[in-house]
Amino acid sequence: MPNKVYFIGRVPYNEVLQKSMSSDLLFVLRDDALPIHRYICGSKIFEAMMSGKPILVSKGTSTAMKVSKEKIGLVVDPNNMQEIREAILVLKEDLALYDAMGKNAREAYNKKYGWHIMGRRLIDLYCVL
Repeated sequence: MPNKVYFIGRVPYNEVLQKSMSSDLLFVLRDDALPIHRYICGSKIFEAMMSGKPILVSKGTSTAMKVSKEKIGLVVDPNNMQEIREAILVLKEDLALYDAMGKNAREAYNKKYGWHIMGRRLIDLYCVL
């Protein structure tokens, strides 16, 4: 749907959070054939939490475990376009689920993953070393 989804190209990082806040859904779909993708948990999940937005992530990743645990998005096979489409439609059609995931995301950020918490954890880690 060209009038609903469009490619905007590279976005300077200082604009990423602004774009995230105005988006309906964020995603991290990585090919799990690369072993590193199964273990990394990039910043996009935390941007989604901070923005209070649901997120779509790849099955079989550490990010998927966090998303499932916190109930902040849906886990899909990144190589299955039908599954991705269905997940997007679920979130579009089930507004209660969409709202709950967004609320869970923001709550997880406020209670577990916000910089006010993670910064302290990082400083504590450095103090131990």
